[in-house]
Amino acid sequence: MSLPSTTTDIADIRLGVVCRAQGDLCDVALLDSQTEQHWLCSLRGRLKRQVQAVTSIVATGDEVRFRIINDEQGVIESIEKRRSKLSRESTNPRKDTEQILAVNIDYAVIVMACHAPDFNPRRLDWHLTAALAGDLSPIIVISKVDLPQVAGVQEDIARYRLLGYPVISTSTKTEEGIPELSDLLAHKKAVLVGSSGVGKSSLINAMDPGLHLRTGELRAKFNKGRHVTTAAELLRLSNGAWLIDTPGVRSFALWDKKDDAINEQYGEFEEYAPLCRFSDCSHTHEPGCAVREAVERGDISAERYEAYQKIIRRQQSRRKGW
Repeated sequence: MSLPSTTTDIADIRLGVVCRAQGDLCDVALLDSQTEQHWLCSLRGRLKRQVQAVTSIVATGDEVRFRIINDEQGVIESIEKRRSKLSRESTNPRKDTEQILAVNIDYAVIVMACHAPDFNPRRLDWHLTAALAGDLSPIIVISKVDLPQVAGVQEDIARYRLLGYPVISTSTKTEEGIPELSDLLAHKKAVLVGSSGVGKSSLINAMDPGLHLRTGELRAKFNKGRHVTTAAELLRLSNGAWLIDTPGVRSFALWDKKDDAINEQYGEFEEYAPLCRFSDCSHTHEPGCAVREAVERGDISAERYEAYQKIIRRQQSRRKGW
């Protein structure tokens, strides 16, 4: 998507990162700067005219080339190639478009509270698959483990640990897991996803207590004189981490359903798949499927298998254009 700038002096062009994107306006921070410097940037006209199958041309985390107009304003001239992304199907039922939540990130931090109804293994599996499809490394964070309900999810938590996923139990009240999470994310870029109320913002503030004081003025500057809805926001922590805090996401329909990402997510099938009668078995309906037999015996979680079936059905319906 990167476009050369032909109408401006190259000395006026800076490399920045999009900290917040809404419509044609972006909060852009100077990349690789020791101090936080932000500009409110609009998109160059030629970028607006690009035909995109996405809800927005620019996304939080995009690295951009922008021209500084004054101390507060700039114009985005081009968008650099993306290295990774987390996206989902748009929630607009009238449009078959991709909603990109975050780009150019290392980790997808999937936050779920330990109590019902938020802790949902099926929704967790969808988040995990979306992260792997977007070339992100998933981290599972169980929040509010100071609550007594944590005892009811220990078996599920253990299952994901056995599958090889990093799982961190956290509490902002007792600070359990906060240093571990902070150390893991130091000098990395990550996106936090989860339902409203699971404590994503509280986790960020626990890792960097002074963050809200530093970002308050920037948010006021971006929102001034505008009606602004909740949007994903990239925050710079004192430990060198860049974290994207997303709005509460409960519905998560996959957009890019790569077969290899799905297979990687369901690694427990690998032991049984070679025993299936058909080498191209989809593990959904074929006779002689060793994976389904393992589910019936209880060797593979029935909840995990049901989530797998839903992902496969959605993938097949999209390929057929249903």
